[in-house]
Amino acid sequence: MKLTVHTKNYSVNPKLQGILEKKLEKLDKYFNDASCNIVCTRVGTTEKMEVTITSGGHAFRAQEENRSMYSNIDVVLAKIERQIVKNKEKLESVVRREAVDKRDFAFISKKQMSMAAEVVKNKTFDIKLLTDEEAELGLGTLDHNFFIYADSKTKGVKVMYRRADGNVGVIEIANATLVR
Repeated sequence: MKLTVHTKNYSVNPKLQGILEKKLEKLDKYFNDASCNIVCTRVGTTEKMEVTITSGGHAFRAQEENRSMYSNIDVVLAKIERQIVKNKEKLESVVRREAVDKRDFAFISKKQMSMAAEVVKNKTFDIKLLTDEEAELGLGTLDHNFFIYADSKTKGVKVMYRRADGNVGVIEIANATLVR
């Protein structure tokens, strides 16, 4: 796995670099060819680690903010490993099937694996033509972290969502053609 480390207000020492390389080797079994981008940031008294692993057009991303970068490592890698396992059927072309079927996970326990989510509710609703400002008002009135709407100018589908930092993000669906 190709590893790239970026920093913001933080300096990665050789010990941390070695630990990162050693722990990421454990995730190599899931990928044929992957690259890993790590961003280490110091924000006040906390240290934040963001890890993104890309392989075959798929991306796995997790972040953790704690007092120590060393304590962030296992938490972030466990999150990524859960994503890999959760999506194993979708990723059979990318993930080595035999590695996932062995259930010898590096960062998550079998108990955590049994806590898989299931669909418990389905909703159907009409998408309305709205401006971004109107959608933001709609987001504020719902008890959800997202709001789906059609842009009144472009007629394209957008998803407005509440970010962890309290700000709002917008995902615009560039190509709504469904391919199976």
